[in-house]
Amino acid sequence: MGRGKALKSLELIAAARRILEEIQPCGVRAVCYRLFVAKLINSMAKNNTNNVSRLLTDARDDPQYEFDWDWIVDATRPKRRVSQWRDFGALMRAAQLQYRRSYWQDQPELCAVWSEKNTVEGTLAPVLDQYGVDFLPLKGNSSTTIVREESAFTWEDERTLNVFYLGDYDPRGMSMSERDLPRRLTKYQGNINFRRIALTEADTRQLGRALSFPASDKQTDTCYPWFVANYGDWCWELDALNPNVLRARVEEAIRSVIDWDAWNRAMRVEAAERVTGEEFLKGWNQFAKRRIT
Repeated sequence: MGRGKALKSLELIAAARRILEEIQPCGVRAVCYRLFVAKLINSMAKNNTNNVSRLLTDARDDPQYEFDWDWIVDATRPKRRVSQWRDFGALMRAAQLQYRRSYWQDQPELCAVWSEKNTVEGTLAPVLDQYGVDFLPLKGNSSTTIVREESAFTWEDERTLNVFYLGDYDPRGMSMSERDLPRRLTKYQGNINFRRIALTEADTRQLGRALSFPASDKQTDTCYPWFVANYGDWCWELDALNPNVLRARVEEAIRSVIDWDAWNRAMRVEAAERVTGEEFLKGWNQFAKRRIT
């Protein structure tokens, strides 16, 4: 077991596996925070997080550690795929398997999740997929084009779009949710109900000083003076929040805007449509066989 690895490395791998069993799916940084809380790494410095990342890569490549590759997600390297099919029947089968009715078309209100960083997309994927909710990663800055496009969507749809925002508790993350985005949304007059749900002040109290870092680390950020004047001298990363807590909070926010009678009706319609799709596909397959023969 672990030939060539030091005892410390083996301990980190074993601890990371236990952590991932509890909080997966999540990114490497979330694992590092849990290791730091357990005092298995002495800081969140880059050399420590890089070492954990390397060990987890080695462990996932080695069957003896029994790591599931799906436990760790990386949304920072999207791949462009070209859709190709064996034949037309394969395309229709894929469509039948992938079909999912939009339950939101029957809802009185809509919702979406916006995040300062795309690192939590994989962490939230189980909840986003379950409820069919869009995720918009702002990647540290709000795009004027994207914010206007989201606002313009509500000009035509007219229903309220509830946006649940996730971000760091630091100069850039707080400025985006408290100043920048509200100003832009007001400017473009979208019917958007914007609410920050993480990190909150309550989260920072629960995380404590041990998981914080000095605001002075962000002195070069133009939002730094405003942040210190309004929120103090300490910052926290969104990744420090337990992924299970983050997923539960996002799910609670989504469920709070759902009309459940309409939702359940949509589920019944979808089930009926699937039956119809199966019958059509059987007919197509029989037709295709006759043409081949």
